Amino acid sequence: MPFSQLLPCKSESRDCYLTNDAEDKRFGGCAWLSHALLLTREQLSFGDGRRRTLSRLGIRSSFHFARPEMTSRFDGLYTKEFLAGWGAMDFNGHLANRAYLDLAADVRMAFFAEHGFPPGEFRRLGFGPVVRKDEIEYFREVGLHDTVTVTHAALAMSLDGARFVLENEIWSPTGKRAATVRSTGGWLDLRARKLIAPPAGLLAALQQVPRAAGFVELPRVRNDTTRASRGSESGEGSAV
Repeated sequence: MPFSQLLPCKSESRDCYLTNDAEDKRFGGCAWLSHALLLTREQLSFGDGRRRTLSRLGIRSSFHFARPEMTSRFDGLYTKEFLAGWGAMDFNGHLANRAYLDLAADVRMAFFAEHGFPPGEFRRLGFGPVVRKDEIEYFREVGLHDTVTVTHAALAMSLDGARFVLENEIWSPTGKRAATVRSTGGWLDLRARKLIAPPAGLLAALQQVPRAAGFVELPRVRNDTTRASRGSESGEGSAV
């Protein structure tokens, strides 16, 4: 099916997404996805999970870094370039649906690693990102061995970093937007199996994520996440 037939309905706009009106009953989902997103080979998934924690999927990344530097053409957004490999293609020879989520995951984890919070810290502290909802809008196909540029920005976030909406745009080699990925996320204590606020080190990294145009501050959720967050900084290696 041509990507032009997969463009989201009018109701699936950024405003709808932020106000949670995007689950428009009239359009039944169109480009909405609701599954866990694997970010690393250690199966740390990215997202929110306020209603429920979704099971992590074993999605293997098929991308390789091309250049690590920032790209000024994207107005200060954090960016990386990736080569779309053989394993990322679908039956039609185009970048597969799940591969867009892999790209978004790779650029997010790269940002954390470059800002002082590598994957090993997630494992050491016993927590990871979880996803409540992913939204993908498709605009153009990406072919085998195309070098794509992936941006990374925050569309919304709570002051304590416990909840967020991240936006990643995938751009083709010709400078045209191929897709946009938006994920609503939070943090899960892998032992206690509950949502938590991020520790200070990760919060510092989150505060450096570039803000997208129209950034919205989300309200904080009142629970015991502050206590759990403080415990992670004790260096005892316990769960967050």
